[in-house]
Formats: sequence, structure tokens, C-alpha cells
Amino acid sequence: MWIAAKKLRKAPLIAGFYLRFVALSRAGWSLLVPPDLPNSSQANTSVPLSQWINSADDEYDTQEQCESDLEHARQQRKHVGARLNAKADEASQCVSSDDPRLKADQPATN
Repeated sequence: MWIAAKKLRKAPLIAGFYLRFVALSRAGWSLLVPPDLPNSSQANTSVPLSQWINSADDEYDTQEQCESDLEHARQQRKHVGARLNAKADEASQCVSSDDPRLKADQPATN
């Protein structure tokens, strides 16, 4: 790694490319919730993960941050008795942005 860093200092264009590549290759985490069944308020966990809904506006930097928010949301809903759709609540999950299930139309696993 030291040799690579030394070479990058000598070639700023390569260094710029290297930094962009590292930034693009870093995976983020999304908190996904299954969509509702048509004409129902029940969760449709059988659709591919690529069709699930991202419940947050942004991606999380780490899996731990995502899991923490997921657990916090579950506790809040439990505390206020707002578990209208327990199946969706239980199925919600944190998924890495490079998870192949997000690109393929493979059935989601429960």
C-alpha cells in the first residue's frame, strides 16, 4: 500500500481517479420495507427485494447505523401501539447497496 500511495503522489490524475474509484466502490446501507399487497394494507414480502421501499431519504454509512435505526423504529411503534402491519415491521431489513438481490428480480427471502 505504501508503494501505491507513493506512486499516486507522483501522478495527481491517477490519484484523483483512485479517490473517485474508492468513493464509488464503498457500499451504503438502506432500510427497506416490503410494499403493501394491492388493495390491502398487508405487506407483500414475496416480491423481489428490488421492489421494496427505501424507508429513509439517504443511505446509511454502516450496517450498524441502519440496524440501530431499524430497532429504534420498531421500539417506537411498539411503545405507542402502532403495529398496524406487524408483518411489514418484522420483514423490514437493512440491505447493502451492492446486494445482488437489489439488481435481480429474485424473490425476497423472509
